[in-house]
Amino acid sequence: MLPEHAFLLTDTSRFPTLEATADVAGNLGDASVVLSTDRSDWLKDRWQSAKDMSGRSIPGPHWLAITWPPGHRITSVERIIVNYEIASCDDYSVSLVAARDEAGGAELIHDSQVPAHSANTVITKDGANKRVVHDMKVENKAAAGVNYDMIRLDMWRPATEWGTSVWSIEVFGLVEEVI
Repeated sequence: MLPEHAFLLTDTSRFPTLEATADVAGNLGDASVVLSTDRSDWLKDRWQSAKDMSGRSIPGPHWLAITWPPGHRITSVERIIVNYEIASCDDYSVSLVAARDEAGGAELIHDSQVPAHSANTVITKDGANKRVVHDMKVENKAAAGVNYDMIRLDMWRPATEWGTSVWSIEVFGLVEEVI
């Protein structure tokens, strides 16, 4: 259950200039598909770190990042939902990043390998629809005065032999305008 004040920060109708990027192009949709609510096309509506249509993983860790428009600062993150295809990832971390702040900085808000964090994660596997959903309760308040404008999902190792495949990333919390 989310507090009444938290809202979907990845809502592109509220923030039409949200930007999603990744370290690799992969073989399916570009990184922006993780912000879409359309999940009808098996090939175009998900991002995957795979070399080709065989699904073979591009070696190494990979990341997806969502950046809010200039003039906005993430003040808290309460919940993150990563909707993977069956080619999921169970070794990952999520950070708040001050991408445009000269001082920079990042704050780890979830690490799947930390017992206290993983205890607050519900993993739902839907074999019929080939989905694995990680629903993380975060309850994080961003450090005061730091202009966090990015959420970064670092995927250290895929859970399967295939490249990690993401349908969507939903982030719930608060953001404010900064002058």
